[in-house]
Amino acid sequence: MNPALARLWRSTQKEKRNIIGTMSGTSLDGLDLVLCSFEQYGYDTKCDCLHYETMPYSEEEKNIIRQVYAQTQISLQALTCIHAWLGDMMAEKIVAFIQKHKIEVSEIDAIAHHGQTIFHAPKHLHPKDIFPNATLQIGEADRIAYKTGIVTVSDFRQKHIAAGGEGAPLVVYGDQLLYASESLHRVLVNIGGIANFTLLSPKKAVQSTVLASDIGAGNCLIDSAVRAFFPDMQWDEGGALAQQGTLQPTWLEQWLKDDFLQLPYPKTTGTEYFNANFWQIVVNNEANPLDVICTLTHFTAECIAKAIVMNAPVGAEVVITGGGARNTFLGGLLQKKLGNAYYWRTAEEIGILSDAKEAILFALLANETLMHQGIALGNMPAFTMGKISLPI
Repeated sequence: MNPALARLWRSTQKEKRNIIGTMSGTSLDGLDLVLCSFEQYGYDTKCDCLHYETMPYSEEEKNIIRQVYAQTQISLQALTCIHAWLGDMMAEKIVAFIQKHKIEVSEIDAIAHHGQTIFHAPKHLHPKDIFPNATLQIGEADRIAYKTGIVTVSDFRQKHIAAGGEGAPLVVYGDQLLYASESLHRVLVNIGGIANFTLLSPKKAVQSTVLASDIGAGNCLIDSAVRAFFPDMQWDEGGALAQQGTLQPTWLEQWLKDDFLQLPYPKTTGTEYFNANFWQIVVNNEANPLDVICTLTHFTAECIAKAIVMNAPVGAEVVITGGGARNTFLGGLLQKKLGNAYYWRTAEEIGILSDAKEAILFALLANETLMHQGIALGNMPAFTMGKISLPI
């Protein structure tokens, strides 16, 4: 037997499995890395996060990724080369993470490698009737497996699409297994570049329902405006810029009429749709930059609040995670729009390591792939996600 396969089989016999989860999101901040220790699987899953860190991308690395990120026309040569380069670059960051935290390679059972989404194309966002839902993540997993010496599970979203989904949001699987409340409905809102939510029934509910959907823009429109008007800045820290601006109701009204926002839940989207073009066709060249950032922040808050009100029963718990959770101005707008109809809980109060949440998710999905047949959620059947790359 291939020694790597034998080692993989032995991992499935252990009481605990150590899996490194990775995530590189639409904001291109860096590579999120988390070492998780798992016991059991499925609804009996227990997860302990041992180490977490974001390995930031340099400006040069960001610019290389942007050559192929969220564009309808790119160089095939660039795509081919960046796919390999990204695998090497991420492998280097994983090795640095292992060395920094003094982790023995022999103690790691697998790496869960999400890769970098460069284009998300559900059917409702592309006009080609003959083509199915589609999404593409790059960063060659074989290069990571070979350079780290660790079994690597990757390309998680393709099975979800093959089974009838849109490849997102996958966070629902981690939310259901790790973060459901015993007695209350819970809405977990993740505000990354794109905002999404998971609505979970109480564990004690007679009939359990799960709904997960993208909402629309999270940080991506705000970040694009910050970069356009303030080139030395990447995002609006704490909402400080937005607080200095004035809401422009006419812009907000036009943005809220967007076709995607009228689609029923669940739905998915990406920065291919919500990008600088979205707001630039409405805002004139003489606009006050602070007003643009302020109104985009209101737009994001309005979309998230609408999604919660439309889908979650009054009295549900609302938990905000992701980079947007650090935007206190955005959070204040959300609480004001929702009032006292919902209970607000911090991520820490329910045991979520907010910045590592998505990396933990992919570690969990890798554990399911190694140990289980998957769980059926919503209208999706039970299946596992991810392809396995052996180090030798």
